[in-house]
Amino acid sequence: MTVSKKQPHQNSPTSTPLGFLTAPLTMSDHITTISPTTNLPVLTRPSLSQSDLSLLPRTSTQAFNSYRLSILSERQTIVKRALELILEKQNVLAHELMEQMGRPIAYVKTEITTAVKRGEYLLRISGEVLKDTDGEPEKGFKRYIRKEPVGPVLVLFAWNVSLLTPSHPSEKPHEDI
Repeated sequence: MTVSKKQPHQNSPTSTPLGFLTAPLTMSDHITTISPTTNLPVLTRPSLSQSDLSLLPRTSTQAFNSYRLSILSERQTIVKRALELILEKQNVLAHELMEQMGRPIAYVKTEITTAVKRGEYLLRISGEVLKDTDGEPEKGFKRYIRKEPVGPVLVLFAWNVSLLTPSHPSEKPHEDI
């Protein structure tokens, strides 16, 4: 079923048990993030059109085909730079997490730092864990398992997933992560 913009969704509730929603939900050309702590809009972005969405599989496949030609050291360089950017923008990201998710500011910087540490750990072990794994020896054969990228992946997650799981402030991350 295609729903045109500004048309109410079928089966939309007109109110929640707490009365927050007073009108039927409608499609919009924008998506607005509401702060759970202030109940005010903090971010508005354009939503994707149906034609934008239909391009995603082709675009992701093209990006993947380029990615699969890169060698591990090139991929590691990209990940390292991404982790550096996260640390450079730590204050901005911390504020956004606090504002958009209601996460206490006292915890979000540590959450970001620990997420980067986990990424750095995975980067350090990537060469070892991604190398070929020898199979059972047999005369005349060389058996092995090769870890290669096989295609694009769509990851769906809750909007309010924090950078760490678990991310409770009393839980200490593993020493080498």
